[in-house]
Amino acid sequence: MVGSLIQRKATSVLSCFLLGICVLPVSADSTKKVLQVTKETPIKDVQQSQIGYRDTLIFYTFRNERTVLRLQIDNKDKSFPMKGALFFFSENIKEEGINKWINNQHSDGLFIDAPQPTGTRELPAETCKVTKHKYLDRGRMGLGNYDNYGVSYQVKDFDDKKGLKIKGFKGETKVHVAVKDIRIFLDNEYCKIVILK
Repeated sequence: MVGSLIQRKATSVLSCFLLGICVLPVSADSTKKVLQVTKETPIKDVQQSQIGYRDTLIFYTFRNERTVLRLQIDNKDKSFPMKGALFFFSENIKEEGINKWINNQHSDGLFIDAPQPTGTRELPAETCKVTKHKYLDRGRMGLGNYDNYGVSYQVKDFDDKKGLKIKGFKGETKVHVAVKDIRIFLDNEYCKIVILK
């Protein structure tokens, strides 16, 4: 019986080589994509646009996994709502191409040859959040005045149970909240009243 089993396995392997249709078993762990931020992980922190400060964007590039994690911290007020998303690229895309795509997400100087992700994944709301903030100062940028804050954020461990894991980490950045104002129009001119917060 053992000899018969060995013969059947040998015949199956031979068929694989001759027909090119062999499907080998793959363990569940080998398909796991584990994303871990290290000192070598490229990070792009964007807080500014051509007309002033914008919502803060932080891009983490995982080279070997061809994956980008984008964190976004809204600058509409001091509640600092935060969300995250993953973008997956084809295995043949080099880091230079991924950098072009990142540039196109925040810059007006676009690369027309930037690759496009093959897939995206929004992270659950509870996965990332701002944990604390500190007022720094007030300044002017472009067309408006901004309150500048230093913020700390956290991304929690994430496992979608389907082959994707993120190892939790912490980080720091800045967020610039626009100072609100009221404009009263009088005979085609206006008086600008700034509301100090």
